[in-house]
Amino acid sequence: ALTKRNIVHCGAQERSVCLFGDWEQALERIAEKVDLIFLDPPYEAGLMVHCMEKAGDLDLLTPQGILVCEHDAQEALPEAVRDFRKIKEKRYGAVGVTLYRREDSPE
Repeated sequence: ALTKRNIVHCGAQERSVCLFGDWEQALERIAEKVDLIFLDPPYEAGLMVHCMEKAGDLDLLTPQGILVCEHDAQEALPEAVRDFRKIKEKRYGAVGVTLYRREDSPE
């Protein structure tokens, strides 16, 4: 609900789609390449790298696309997962946010 409110707040309703449900099924429902994928699996489940690999296997991002990974701030995500490379990370209290792009992405 918060994500949908933020999309409206940004005036991006015409350029945004939110998919809810099982994460693997949601990723498989993406019909075209997208600029942004926000991954927020349950922190304790240890699914982040698997989610990133699945997004890569499905080739879901545009050439400039970004994976946004929300995770426990104490969890150090890898520098690279397959051809995704870490480009930025920030901590917001107990939450960490790490951004990844494909290695061959244009800046």
